[in-house]
Amino acid sequence: MDPLQTVYATHLALPSSSGDAALDEAVEAVVGWVRRRFEVDVTPLSGGQAPTETATIKWESLFGDTRGVIGISIDQTDEYDAAWRWRTYVDVGVEDRSAWVRVRVALYSPLEGRLTNPKVQAGRPGAVRALAQALHIEVDGWEIGVWRPVHRRDVDAYVNFLTDPARHLPVVALSADRDGEPFLDPARLCDRLLGLAHVVAIDQDASFAISDAVGKHVSCFGGAVRIYWPGFRPTDDPYDHRLFVGGTLTFLGREGLERELFETLGRLAGLSLAEPPLRRRLMIERAEAELRERKAELAAASQRVADTEATSLDQATFDEFVAEFKAMEDRVNDADEDLINAAIEIEKLQKERDDALAQVVALAKAASGDGASVGEQEVVALPVDIHSAVEQAALTAT
Repeated sequence: MDPLQTVYATHLALPSSSGDAALDEAVEAVVGWVRRRFEVDVTPLSGGQAPTETATIKWESLFGDTRGVIGISIDQTDEYDAAWRWRTYVDVGVEDRSAWVRVRVALYSPLEGRLTNPKVQAGRPGAVRALAQALHIEVDGWEIGVWRPVHRRDVDAYVNFLTDPARHLPVVALSADRDGEPFLDPARLCDRLLGLAHVVAIDQDASFAISDAVGKHVSCFGGAVRIYWPGFRPTDDPYDHRLFVGGTLTFLGREGLERELFETLGRLAGLSLAEPPLRRRLMIERAEAELRERKAELAAASQRVADTEATSLDQATFDEFVAEFKAMEDRVNDADEDLINAAIEIEKLQKERDDALAQVVALAKAASGDGASVGEQEVVALPVDIHSAVEQAALTAT
């Protein structure tokens, strides 16, 4: 498999108030987006593959008793640099009576060993916009795809939201300059960071009140742009929550700052969102079921061969039974091999996780500077979402 670098990832819970309809609407939105974007009909959803001039679309459905996942992968060449390819994964799943969508975008090069700077620009996939338009998806109680203005009357609610320990997504705050305008267009930025962050635009009057509430050192005013990570507290070190101001804004420019925000948030999200665990579990369950079924067929064929030997059937009929038995035996062996390969893949993923954990420990030790060690017990687990990633970084990084 080609080495992939995730540049965008989001996990969105579908509205529970819509019940089963939310799952159907999400599938319809994704299928419709693929049809419009690539002119490919991904039905029936049970599985299939469709190559186009620039992309290959594959899809598959896996179901258990009360859970299932419909997955679509799109592999396409970059429009401007053929040395690089994009792979987009869209998974719509249901488990524990809740439905969700997970979307990931990865960049890779099919040219092994070639070290070059990709002249490509990452962006959020259109599938996320299609989902946001079809369903009123909320994260942290805020609808995604909708930026929020913050006026003086909104300050208390905004500060409560900012300091809510249960918040999952970062907040990107755009403050008004002396002319009353933010450095970036909030609507454009909100669309670009869809599924990665909440976007707010703070007017001048509100910025003063927010500074009074949280402290000037962690506030955002005068045209500055700031990322407030989940877990924000007014007592935090101001360097914990990245601030773009003055010369930095001039150097990056509007397009450069948008790209910097997207790449920072997208890659961080990619650290905590991989292939849905439900998919791997269902694949193993399917392989086990196929193995049981083929072993039962093998046992039945074996009994038929034994019964044939005890009768006076002609040689041709007997040979036919033997050939059928051999074919079933081969299918069982193939299923057994598939199950072993699945177990090996899980072991490989677990090893990658453990290696990554060891690297976190090693980096933490190296970052201490004075030789002080950081014990492995301080890194309890790899992060499962942006919130836990930021909390872990706060404990281990200097």
